[in-house]
Amino acid sequence: MATEGRKVIKAGIGYTIGNYLMKGLNFFTIPLFAYLLTKGDYGKFGTFGAYEGILYVILGAAIHTSYKNARYKYRLTEEGVAEGDDYYTYVSDTMIFILMSMTVLLIAANVFSRWLTVWLKLDLLSLNLLVIYCAATAIIACFNMDTSLNYGYGKYLLVAMLTAVSSIGLTLLLIWKVFPENGYLCRVIGTVASNAIAAAVIVIYFLHRMSPKQFVSRMKWGLKYSLPIVPHGISQVILNLFDRIMIQQMIGDASAGVYNFAYNVYTIIQVTANSIDTVWSPWYYEHRQEDDFKGIRDYSILFILLLFAICSMVMLLSPELVLILGRQKYAEAEFCAIPIAAAGYFAYLYLLPASVEYYHAKTKSIAAATMSAAALNIVMNYFCIRHFGYVAAAYTTLVTYILYFLFHYVTAWRLEKRCMFANMHLLISCAGILAVMAFSLAMIHQRIIRIGFAIVLFAAILFYEEKRFHGIRAYLKKGKKKNETADAS
Repeated sequence: MATEGRKVIKAGIGYTIGNYLMKGLNFFTIPLFAYLLTKGDYGKFGTFGAYEGILYVILGAAIHTSYKNARYKYRLTEEGVAEGDDYYTYVSDTMIFILMSMTVLLIAANVFSRWLTVWLKLDLLSLNLLVIYCAATAIIACFNMDTSLNYGYGKYLLVAMLTAVSSIGLTLLLIWKVFPENGYLCRVIGTVASNAIAAAVIVIYFLHRMSPKQFVSRMKWGLKYSLPIVPHGISQVILNLFDRIMIQQMIGDASAGVYNFAYNVYTIIQVTANSIDTVWSPWYYEHRQEDDFKGIRDYSILFILLLFAICSMVMLLSPELVLILGRQKYAEAEFCAIPIAAAGYFAYLYLLPASVEYYHAKTKSIAAATMSAAALNIVMNYFCIRHFGYVAAAYTTLVTYILYFLFHYVTAWRLEKRCMFANMHLLISCAGILAVMAFSLAMIHQRIIRIGFAIVLFAAILFYEEKRFHGIRAYLKKGKKKNETADAS
């Protein structure tokens, strides 16, 4: 049992490091691509990525979500199951399904190309590359899910790193040597080609591991499981990305490029929040099973505090981050980056009540909330972007995520019939985030004041953390004790 526990922890650390490496690699290439691509090209590529996020869920029917259940439903040959009836065969069947879906969509895209190119504002080549990219993404998602079932984080890291590096390298080669005047096309080809090659290798690997059999019956079960998740997945993507598509459609590529660039600052919050949740989620399940309500309430404060700190620092330093990453060309993105960072606080604060919903298996309420929030976001964007410009999309996102969090919080309260988290800290932090946003916007051109306030706020948060949790002190004592032990030996 202890060995299994170490295996799980090691895998969790591996996945966390991998996510940081991937996001970090992409983050540090932002200034390079901001320099090489025009605002229009940057906006078009951001919109291309938004379309991919939506279409990949449809093309793959979220089939990768069925793998966990399939692993225990069909099992492995070494567990006594006949060859052809096992889990590996099911995985191969899903590869055939994705390839068939890609073929059908490629045919449809070319048959209806005249209408689709006008509606999506994509040329025919981009349309075909989009379908291939979606299929590749669906296949890679299946691979990641398959490796996670065996804690194979090494394979995940290898594929993720090779795909990211080859995508960047191929894009730069195309820009410098082949299409120097068309940065958008180079970015698309570089991204699609690297992912398509990785997907092809994965398909060959899966089919070589076990040939597909019983395709119809297996996929009937798989689709019955995964199709209900598709609306939830699409709604999540719409909530995160659809504002960029609407800006491109209603205003133009350049404005979409500026808005899309502002979201690069959001990446800092995204990576940190996902890492916090990696620790929080399993900890919550363990302590909820023990009915440790006091422990959950106390440590929810630490979750709130860490998220508040990172979001506040990002807002206060957004103008400098935008300037470092995009130089003067994207300077106006600072007006979007600040409210987007505030929205990020509520977007990830929802992980607290969502953990309650997942614990009680109330996934339908999660899907309902996501779809409702996505619909509300589209309606608000339609009217606000038209009347106030693309910056309004950042504020509609903020309002949407506030309501999104409140819905989940009320649902969690009803499920538990009690207050699970530190209400006063939640209230103060939510008001505090909005206050820091207002201060950051008011002092957007007062660099010294903003940075000074950031230092004071960070020191205050650090002081409170040490007074309440003694985290840094405990870490330093542990390191000192370890060094003393090493010296003694």
